Amino acid sequence: MSSILYEIKTSKKRKTVAIKIQKNQVTVYAPTYVSKHYLDELVQSKSTWISEQLHKQQALIKPSIFTRQNMCLFGQEYPIRFSLSKQSRCFLLFNTIEVETAARVKTIEPFRIKQIQRFLAEQLQLYLAQRLAFYCQQMNLDYQGLKIQHYRRRWGSCSSKGVISFNLLLAQTPHWVIDYVIVHELAHLKHLNHSALFWQLVDTHYPDRKKAENWLKNRMFDLEVE
Repeated sequence: MSSILYEIKTSKKRKTVAIKIQKNQVTVYAPTYVSKHYLDELVQSKSTWISEQLHKQQALIKPSIFTRQNMCLFGQEYPIRFSLSKQSRCFLLFNTIEVETAARVKTIEPFRIKQIQRFLAEQLQLYLAQRLAFYCQQMNLDYQGLKIQHYRRRWGSCSSKGVISFNLLLAQTPHWVIDYVIVHELAHLKHLNHSALFWQLVDTHYPDRKKAENWLKNRMFDLEVE
């Protein structure tokens, strides 16, 4: 009998047996005629490989924000300290991110996620306002609106109406990386595409874009706020 717990999913159409491991769950896909005893022996024979895959997946799982001891703000790591208080607030004090939650809050963890998201959004908003004003003057461009949202697959966007959106996760990246995204999105005010003229405009105002692009590509999945 296999010591590894697994789920069986059978199908009349399936002709082969397959073992898949996702989210730390082992699933065996098999034709309906295959016996449980055969599957147990198969899983047992693959136990070393299965254990290795489970270990790799476990290593890739990001810890919950409530088990982390620190968080990045503009590329710098700060310790996080959670506490209960009379009122809820999140702020930076003496190089520590303080997350105070009112004792009356019933669902503490989801509420704390919102607290941290608001804190990051506020910090990012302040920086964006300053740097957008600078680059708008440099590029002789102007935008019509600003939004901060939590995207999973993009860092920013620019609508045809001139509204620019930025990913909340940028609050965790260094200032020079945010500057690249700002220039990128402002350039879309003039070129709503990624044409040669678009990249020429970006490179004129941000010559080190490849460095910033590589940072974002390599670190995107290290950043999270929930």
